[in-house]
Amino acid sequence: MTGNLSRDEKEYAFLVATKFFDEQYGETSAQGMSDTQLTEALINGLSRRLVWGGPGKMSGQCEPVGLKIYAGRIPLEVSETPIFEGEATLKMAREIYGIPDPDNLQMTLF
Repeated sequence: MTGNLSRDEKEYAFLVATKFFDEQYGETSAQGMSDTQLTEALINGLSRRLVWGGPGKMSGQCEPVGLKIYAGRIPLEVSETPIFEGEATLKMAREIYGIPDPDNLQMTLF
């Protein structure tokens, strides 16, 4: 067991898991992505970053199906439950990368 991760640690793990995103989808995401488009982009990217970590670094693992991201403080040991999964992964991607949802009419009011 890896213990509870702080918000900063979870954000760090998310950024490591999705480090492909800005480079590959930055221009597209700035214009907005529907949940379907964002899901496809994340599945594609998470498939390339299945496991990471090393001495003195957090460890992580991705499961593209279900948009699951696991992480832990100890090398080669990750959480038993995902720190992000499904809708929570989409929400974090929108927050971290500032991706508007063109399907959300409420967003256009702000």
